[in-house]
Amino acid sequence: MNVELNSNDPVPHTHLITLHEVDIQLTNRKTILTETTPTNDNNQFTNVIKSFLSKVFSQPIIDHNWESRYYSGHLVATCGNFVAYSLKRQNGDDIICVFYKQVDFRSVINPPFSGDIHDLVFSFSDDVLLACVDQASHLRIYRIEKVDEPNELQHILILFIDLQYSNNQYPPTLSWCYFIPDSNDSEDNDAYTMLSVTHGSNVEVLNVDIASQSCISENMLSLNQIENGRLTYADNNGNVTCVCFSPDGTALGTGTDKGEIKFFSINFDQPQTCRCLHLWIPHEGRPISSLFFLDDHKNLTQDTQLWRYAISGCDQNRELKVWSCTNWSCLQIIR
Repeated sequence: MNVELNSNDPVPHTHLITLHEVDIQLTNRKTILTETTPTNDNNQFTNVIKSFLSKVFSQPIIDHNWESRYYSGHLVATCGNFVAYSLKRQNGDDIICVFYKQVDFRSVINPPFSGDIHDLVFSFSDDVLLACVDQASHLRIYRIEKVDEPNELQHILILFIDLQYSNNQYPPTLSWCYFIPDSNDSEDNDAYTMLSVTHGSNVEVLNVDIASQSCISENMLSLNQIENGRLTYADNNGNVTCVCFSPDGTALGTGTDKGEIKFFSINFDQPQTCRCLHLWIPHEGRPISSLFFLDDHKNLTQDTQLWRYAISGCDQNRELKVWSCTNWSCLQIIR
């Protein structure tokens, strides 16, 4: 079955595709690229382009020219109206700027950092937490607060860890748990504060709420000094390329450059029980580029079953597979 998406259609369309394997191909790309320039002879096509553009609105909020190269982590992070981004200083070290979009509340985080910021990510919790890791593998986690009097943003360091990673060939990357509580979860459930740190084949999972209790003032800790709230997953074949928490906070998925995906159990109360729940090679051994759970975080009911479906990607997401997490069968392939 062929489904043609015509660029000359006056309105956008969606198509339900139920086939197991789907190949998406661009056709007439040369024509589209050359005809986007407005001309008197092509008013109809020009009007179609304008009708699509009228549905997209953008406004620059950051004017900075980052070096054009591959970045394994994030240069910019957002959380609601909060935006954080890294900038290079003249001495070569980075700083982090944070601002609140609705009003002109700004803050500059400059502890100072060592070299580049490898990654920075906001948590999904009501508490606005910003995690960042620099070139020296120093992990810092800040609580960002909006203060009305005076009108400013405050950043409070709640955890400072020397990860002691020496191999900069695989810079550490960070991921927070996008936790969905159920009716049985208590209001003080701290799964929102679970953070993964990847480096090579290892993944450290920190419960920031628990681990920060080991932090005294702004003193730097080593990983070994964190007695509670830390799990280590070293049973990965190859370098970890992506990490995804299950939305109920009970499992961790890892993808590697050897083409493997593993699901591990999470239990901070009994770390020795954490084990591999499932292993599979979804893309014939090609490196995994992404892993996502397909859960609706906004429209939940008591009957909602979490992490029933997942998407894995390879070849920089040029191939995607949809999976059933019930029996680990592939439901659809999109290329």
